[in-house]
Amino acid sequence: GINAEYGGIFSAAILSVQETIDAKYFKKPMCSNFRPTELTYSYNERVERWRELVKSAGTYSDLHMLLSILDNCIKWERSLENITCRSCKKKGDERKLLICDVCDTGYHCGCLRPPLKKVPEEDWLCPDCAPVIERLEEKEQEMSSDSGECSEDENETGEANDDYCCVCDGVGELILCDKCPNAYHLRCHEPPLKRVPRGDWACYKCQENDNEEEEEDEDDEEEDEVDNCSVCEKGGNLVVCNECSSTY
Repeated sequence: GINAEYGGIFSAAILSVQETIDAKYFKKPMCSNFRPTELTYSYNERVERWRELVKSAGTYSDLHMLLSILDNCIKWERSLENITCRSCKKKGDERKLLICDVCDTGYHCGCLRPPLKKVPEEDWLCPDCAPVIERLEEKEQEMSSDSGECSEDENETGEANDDYCCVCDGVGELILCDKCPNAYHLRCHEPPLKRVPRGDWACYKCQENDNEEEEEDEDDEEEDEVDNCSVCEKGGNLVVCNECSSTY
């Protein structure tokens, strides 16, 4: 069991730690909901469920497990301590290091083109995210003014592609799969891509599915060939040649 007094203290401490973490730094299954045009993140329903479990935990083991879940769902790789300038690859003077409010990419004021003299006080978007957010805002305005039409790109599934990377949840320059709704940064795809593909493009997940379907079709064809005579193409009691695999 758990001591009510100490258990309450530990539960409150764990909950307070979670509250200090910005919603955009959570990954699955506690990943955040993101509204790109508003540059806002919010906790999803799994976070609230996790909080309820912490409050009702009956043993220290339960609290330890829930704390481990929280730790595993934090995007530690996006910690501000690890951010360097994307241009010069150095930290340098952190007071002059701009951090994108969407993807957390860092740039020194002097490394931008054109350079900035000081860090802006308002929200700042990196060169990759700024045009994407601008297009999203224009698209949202078009959709609100035209209730009967939608200008979003669609893939073979008929669904609009995501406006964020399905790996890191960030926005910016994305490549869109033509077979599913997934979108990727070039560096987030598996394997990473050096340039934007030309023509119709399928992500690695869709390519794996296509390969599996082709293998299944080949297996079915081989089974059909084995079930039929090589001469009359009829089934029945067949013998298979050990040299060439023909059936008779």
